[in-house]
Amino acid sequence: MTNIEQRVSTSFSFFDHDDRFREIVAARQPKRRPRILYHYTDAAALKGIVEGRQLWATHFEYTNDASEVELGIRLAIEYIDHEIEQHLKADASVTIDEYLANPADGSDPSVALLQVVQKTLDVWRARDPKFYDFFFVCFSKRDDQLSQWRAYAADARGYSIGFACSGLERVRPVGGQSEATIDLLRVVYGKDDQLALIRRTISATRRLLDEVMPSLPLHMRKKCLVDFNMYLVACLIRLAVHFKYHGFEEEDEWRLIVSAKMMADLNESDVTVKTRACARGNVPYVELDLAEAPIRRIVIGPKAHAGESEDTLDFGVKELFRSRGLPVPQVERSNIPYR
Repeated sequence: MTNIEQRVSTSFSFFDHDDRFREIVAARQPKRRPRILYHYTDAAALKGIVEGRQLWATHFEYTNDASEVELGIRLAIEYIDHEIEQHLKADASVTIDEYLANPADGSDPSVALLQVVQKTLDVWRARDPKFYDFFFVCFSKRDDQLSQWRAYAADARGYSIGFACSGLERVRPVGGQSEATIDLLRVVYGKDDQLALIRRTISATRRLLDEVMPSLPLHMRKKCLVDFNMYLVACLIRLAVHFKYHGFEEEDEWRLIVSAKMMADLNESDVTVKTRACARGNVPYVELDLAEAPIRRIVIGPKAHAGESEDTLDFGVKELFRSRGLPVPQVERSNIPYR
């Protein structure tokens, strides 16, 4: 294998060690992470999390934030459309069909790439076929916020569970035998920041393709274009999974995102996906092992106080941990006067 062939075969390590893409994403992340991140939920879920030592990462299409993922894909397609239009105005370059039929030396591979990515994202939006699946769990830096109590914690009758952030970075799917990656990222809210991430990701990939392609023999160029397409599509979808409308910025949301590579022949994820029945139907999820992510603090929702003494509420939560032989976290009650 030549040096350039080896570079092509090892450049698409999005699900392994992709320093290039990680640096782009990190530029829009906080320099320091919170010590604790909070997951708002109800009493039944708290019991399941503690007893099972698991979190369930839900398939993004079945979350409240599925439309935000669509937002990110739409922004990417709009940017790609603009780039293609601008290039074709300046230079009547070879079309993608012509490029695939005969990848000549004089053609522009990065513009051909944009056209392939454009079509691929349109197909992906229809979910046929699936390229990558994403599951996530939502957290917040805010431990006691009324909007989140009402939306995610049984109308403020539930709990805000504080996990050690350093531990969340080490969770793995139950069973441990998977090539899936898990990343803990703060949600990106501003449209300008979202577009900047999309633009930098596309530009970096185009530059690499333009650098690599001329040195490849003609018989390898079609495969190279296909590989770059799958890589860039994966990156753009990966960006979209941590985008959200700016109107929700007060939530200060973080997401623990499971990026599960799809098996091309079987169209199945390489993690064990289970389903649970709820009001939305049968919802796919992935079990995450919490052995490395201790619970440090629990805040009891403001409406959970009604009809219960403070001692009773505290005892019930603490006993849940004692009965499992687990360290008892700090337990506090919400300071919000909401009944």
